[in-house]
Amino acid sequence: MDRFVGIGEAADALGVSITTLRRWEASGRLVAEHTAGGHRRYDLARLKPELFRAQADAFWQGFQTGISLP
Repeated sequence: MDRFVGIGEAADALGVSITTLRRWEASGRLVAEHTAGGHRRYDLARLKPELFRAQADAFWQGFQTGISLP
């Protein structure tokens, strides 16, 4: 059974800030369901912390070496 959580719990599960989740959603990296009231709900089964951490690590590696990633 799917378990949907609010943005705060999803951010905690991924180890990032709420602002980061909003930015990832805006860029298409993450998809959230929205309630009738406009609140974001994230499916915990679809949140894969290891994928997001790998992307973040690649970004920071490029940042430190001066290489920009798309």
